[in-house]
Amino acid sequence: MRDRTRIALHATASIGGLVVVGGLVAAGIAWRLEPAWLQVLAVAAIAAAGTAHGASVVTIVFRLADPPASRLDAPGSEPRQQPDLAPPKNSMRGGWMIGVLERASTILAITVAEPTIIAAIVAIKAVGRFGELAGDGQGAAARMRERFLVGSLASLTVAGLWGVAAWTLVR
Repeated sequence: MRDRTRIALHATASIGGLVVVGGLVAAGIAWRLEPAWLQVLAVAAIAAAGTAHGASVVTIVFRLADPPASRLDAPGSEPRQQPDLAPPKNSMRGGWMIGVLERASTILAITVAEPTIIAAIVAIKAVGRFGELAGDGQGAAARMRERFLVGSLASLTVAGLWGVAAWTLVR
């Protein structure tokens, strides 16, 4: 699939997900789900949707954070190489699965109104990646740190939105 087509699909999914979150929050403000089994089913569906939506948003945010070419580049200058946020080979392994678990855990933490769980999630991620992120401040380590921060913030923001949607339905 061409890069532009893939980005367009991710952008559509990102915007569509935000519309769904807004609708869920509005529904949660208007009424409360009953009985309890329906709440559990709704939270599970919201956690799955929020986790999938987050993957599209993070992809778009990475692309926006470091596009392959910029209108701000000097005319006549050599084009930049591929995005600097592309992970170096054999680094940040498991990042996609960690992001899925991070978003699902954050959504559930907000749903049950336990923000301390989110602090634990962030701490576990930071400690787990510390060795890979430490470095000289130049080159691959610096790119990995930037990628880690951009991805984590985008992922946590999306999970927070979906968590609020779930919380409004079960509060």
